[in-house]
Amino acid sequence: MTRTLFGHAPQLIFGLFAVAFGAQSAMAQTVSPSFVLTGHIEKFSLDTPADKFSAAKITVRGIDVVLPKHLLITMPGQYLTAQDLFRGPTMQAPPQGENSGLALLDASAPRVPFEAELIGNIVNGVYVAGIAHISQGALHSGAGFIQRIDHEKGELTIGAQNGAQGAHVRLNDPEGVYGATSTPQLDARFQLDKENSPVHARTGFPVCIPRSATADDPKCPRGNRPADSNIRRFTCARPGAPAAGSTRRVTIAILSCQFRCA
Repeated sequence: MTRTLFGHAPQLIFGLFAVAFGAQSAMAQTVSPSFVLTGHIEKFSLDTPADKFSAAKITVRGIDVVLPKHLLITMPGQYLTAQDLFRGPTMQAPPQGENSGLALLDASAPRVPFEAELIGNIVNGVYVAGIAHISQGALHSGAGFIQRIDHEKGELTIGAQNGAQGAHVRLNDPEGVYGATSTPQLDARFQLDKENSPVHARTGFPVCIPRSATADDPKCPRGNRPADSNIRRFTCARPGAPAAGSTRRVTIAILSCQFRCA
């Protein structure tokens, strides 16, 4: 082989061709497309009912999505496996392969549709979720003043200030952490987070519903509130110097006609 002015030209050209071909091969790799899907749960089935971490299939907006094995589903106040959702509202019943009570086409269909938000990838034409949220309307919201409190039920009536009618709101609190125990028991799959208060002041201070209208509730002491009802800002006292009569390790009692809820 003859050496040219540019050195070993054939080897150089071949090397450049190999690099270019390799770059084109890398660029030609197919990336699995992703998806975000939100809508009512139409169908829901469990693959292996006896398996605690069983995979499942869910249909939203006419699209079948695989919930892979070991996926934890994000509920309003906890993380559950697909099998947990098939144990019924008490989460104590033996799991079934179908009829979770959350899908519109279940034998025991819900009165109000449940909603799922699914995020994942499309693999060989199959929708596979990596993140799943289930709620009864994640974007539903309302605002108003607390008109009345039913201490025995742990229920708030929220509406216009000094109004005669309002929405009845109750915490799904089966253990009575932030107020009266839910009676009758609500769907345990949608219970609140026992470690993080679902009701709090704007400053982040946790709030509770007193279990009695007259007697002081040791788990929801009135002493945690300022004596002046016009004071609506709640903050923790400086460490080592709590306010007189204050028990800062527990929540603040909520009173009617003083707060605006959202």
